[in-house]
Amino acid sequence: MDEANEQARQAQLERLRQTHEAYLKVFGPPGNRTVYGEVILKDLERFARFGDTAVTRDMQGRYDGGATAYNTGLQDVVKRIHLKIDWSEDVNSSSGSDER
Repeated sequence: MDEANEQARQAQLERLRQTHEAYLKVFGPPGNRTVYGEVILKDLERFARFGDTAVTRDMQGRYDGGATAYNTGLQDVVKRIHLKIDWSEDVNSSSGSDER
């Protein structure tokens, strides 16, 4: 069983490495974005209102659960992109490691 677990762990690590490399090629590393990567990230951040609250209220000021969930989903996509760019196997962290 330990060998099977180790093989599964190695396979997951390889997927993370490949995904991280692909994100870096498209967007560039933090602090050194590609020209197109910078344009795309800024556009997605603006569209998703990244950094703002996802909580939405209707015209009467009542909490709008559906719109809030939608906005949270948009922000989660942008967050995932940043996590995939920032991922490092040298850091003992789960950042960007979920395989959804």
